[in-house]
Amino acid sequence: MFEFKILISNSDQDIKLAQLIKDTLARIGELKPYLSSEYPSKDKNLVEKTRNAIEDCDFMITLLTKNSVKDQYVNQGIGYAIKTRELKNQFKMIYLIEDNLNPSGLINYKTEQVIKIDKNKSELVLHNLIWNIRKNIPNGLNSNILKLKIKCCNCNDLMGNPNEYFGFVPSQTDIKKSYSINKHSLSYYCPYCAAVNEINILTFENISLKRNRTMVVEEQVKK
Repeated sequence: MFEFKILISNSDQDIKLAQLIKDTLARIGELKPYLSSEYPSKDKNLVEKTRNAIEDCDFMITLLTKNSVKDQYVNQGIGYAIKTRELKNQFKMIYLIEDNLNPSGLINYKTEQVIKIDKNKSELVLHNLIWNIRKNIPNGLNSNILKLKIKCCNCNDLMGNPNEYFGFVPSQTDIKKSYSINKHSLSYYCPYCAAVNEINILTFENISLKRNRTMVVEEQVKK
């Protein structure tokens, strides 16, 4: 299985958004997202660790918010990533920018991949990010190329954890067509128990598993 390493650069105040992005991208088996602080490196210094990660990764996602525009580590990371891209053409930079923020001087809007963060449309923002990554992977927008990691909502392994299996990511054309007719989920049958797992068509979150976990929590609260 081929894989693409993705570095997520953010300020400490934006860690919840960064973790959400990491969790979302990790649902695709071929994507390996990392936060800057946790990238596997022998260097303990965050600056050196980030530089090593940038040199090693295929993508860098930078969260530009009112918190991060003044963050020296985020800004240094952008500068080093730009230099790295000059030497490694396949290295891609994607910016997620907080609405109403204009980080002048940091970004060339004509050449950079920029996504606006709309808090009222978070699922579409995450989907747009996935699409930007897929389009930079050879044939990544087609079906039968990338695979979803699916945790079954109905059966567990010997350790009591949900059984995992893979299902192909639909083509971007099929996703767009389904969403246009208000079909907002995908159905994948578990090979272990034949249960149907409903997957969010935009973010690939397992709706069935989330629903079951919510019901368990509600039952515990009632007790």
